[in-house]
Amino acid sequence: LLANWRGRMYFEILLSSSSRWDLLTLISGGRFGGQDTHVKDLFVRVTRESPIFGFGFGAEHMFDSTYAEFFVSGGAVSILLLLGLFAVLAWVGTKAAFADLEEGRLLVAIVVLLAGAGIGAPTVTINRFSTVLWLLVVLILGAIHCWRFPPAGPQSGLLRHGPPRSVGPA
Repeated sequence: LLANWRGRMYFEILLSSSSRWDLLTLISGGRFGGQDTHVKDLFVRVTRESPIFGFGFGAEHMFDSTYAEFFVSGGAVSILLLLGLFAVLAWVGTKAAFADLEEGRLLVAIVVLLAGAGIGAPTVTINRFSTVLWLLVVLILGAIHCWRFPPAGPQSGLLRHGPPRSVGPA
């Protein structure tokens, strides 16, 4: 079974200690590291020409990485905002996880997966996936918010318990 697998060579290279590629090249599938690639060329070009604000939207149509997409489109400002978003979501998730909420653990896991997968794909903005992803994140944040700020009483908001009370004489 493994003898006929097309990815066997790449798997063996990953496990080999005497590889001609550095670790970053191996982990990123050649997108970053010692070799010249389109993504690496984009990073270098943006760093030279417009490192603070990038080239704006529409400067490049295909991205192989969340970080490349944000850096090319918005420069260092955009990357810092992205990393700040990841940090805030991880902080909220960690805080909720320490309060024994499963939603918190799920949120931390999503952030870790997003940050890791962002090396090889534009996970934050990719078609269809990002719609489901951000809907899930908002629902998790809503669940955590409801846990942190429970309704004050039986009549508060939409979460009424029992029939509404009448006000005044009948």
